[in-house]
Amino acid sequence: MPSYGGMTTSFQFSEAEEIAKAPELCQLKPVTTRFGHHGTVSTKETWSVAFTPDHSYFAWSSGKGIVRLVPWMRELNAYDASALNLFINNNNRCPSDFSEDRQLKHSRVIEYVCNSNVWSLAFGSSIPHKKLTNRQVGYRHYQHLDGDDILLLAVGLQSGAIMIFNVFKKEKFSLIDHKQVVRNLAFAPDGSLTLVSACRDHTLKVWDVKDDGNMVHTMRGHKGWVHDCAFSPDASHMASVGTRGEVFIWDMSNFRTIRKLSGHYHDAVACQYTPDGAVLLTASWDARAIAWDPSTGQILSEYHHVYPPMDPVFAGGANNSFTRGISVSPNGQHFATICDDGYVRIWSLLNNSDPLAIASVEEAVSCCFSPNGMVVAVGTRSGQVSFFAVHTNGDTIPTLQHLCRMVIRKLVPDTNLILKELKAGCLLRYLTYQQME
Repeated sequence: MPSYGGMTTSFQFSEAEEIAKAPELCQLKPVTTRFGHHGTVSTKETWSVAFTPDHSYFAWSSGKGIVRLVPWMRELNAYDASALNLFINNNNRCPSDFSEDRQLKHSRVIEYVCNSNVWSLAFGSSIPHKKLTNRQVGYRHYQHLDGDDILLLAVGLQSGAIMIFNVFKKEKFSLIDHKQVVRNLAFAPDGSLTLVSACRDHTLKVWDVKDDGNMVHTMRGHKGWVHDCAFSPDASHMASVGTRGEVFIWDMSNFRTIRKLSGHYHDAVACQYTPDGAVLLTASWDARAIAWDPSTGQILSEYHHVYPPMDPVFAGGANNSFTRGISVSPNGQHFATICDDGYVRIWSLLNNSDPLAIASVEEAVSCCFSPNGMVVAVGTRSGQVSFFAVHTNGDTIPTLQHLCRMVIRKLVPDTNLILKELKAGCLLRYLTYQQME
């Protein structure tokens, strides 16, 4: 259990014992696996975790260049332990060792050996409208990814390469252009299979995975490492975060920076939009998460992980409370953060006083919500993943007012358009998320 000395604490009004605990549902632990054709124990960091959009698989970067897709049982909010045990007992057989029976697709563990440390994962899917032009391409480049049951996994590596796997087929290929660690990846949510990569070489790159994986554009502007990137829900904009607190908003029609957000005192390391696109959340090593209006650059709320809040000079240094990750619930009213103080926090977007629920995880480095918003997965430096339930009390149920606001903001995500139509008042403040406490 994390502890604090002196005059600092992790929470504003409550002790840890007074805050609801998010119950742990299950764990994934590193096991003996293959790497470079030799058996070894995976002990490296789980820098990235992800669920498939259809909730069928959980992707786990379990260390030593290994990525595993473990079947996820949505009804039970747990991974399929029997499938994982079968995989291990069969000497870690790869997907090519299994039949192509469609009914087995979601009932087996799939393993990818990447031969380089894995730093990022992202799933992408598209509405199929063509057949593959060449189904015998094996593990080579191919012209089109269009076809039935297309589900792609992009894997960013320490070498700078990005590997693309077709989950239900045998095709794979690599995107080569970055020179350093590919820290994060994001597929456009519009089904176009446009992929953006955030890299320590100070750039973001845009890839057209449908078109041979061609590199479309290099987005420059960050002065240091780019830690994360996230598409807006309509794919028209992208947020990126990096060293020295840089937070950029990009117009994806011309790949130009349209806004720089100022507020963090240390590296901004994670970002994600709410499902309506009206709020951007960022996490930073300054022990804070910030909610922004991405259309105006206004700070809507701050969520501190140390109290009393640190002065900028201390927040910008080694403060022992780096906030390392953030994930927004599909309901848009809650989000999770991970912090070096050893706590996973489940927050209400509308109240920054204290989290709704917490859980203890040492050395957490990645987190993500499940597609139904009922589970948060947390990866650690040891390669372990813990899964926590977030439906701990009535506070985690979105209000009808919030759901109505989300519907409106999905249609009108640009705050400036709302400001033109509404005069000052309660409705304006509510629609623009200015009523957050």
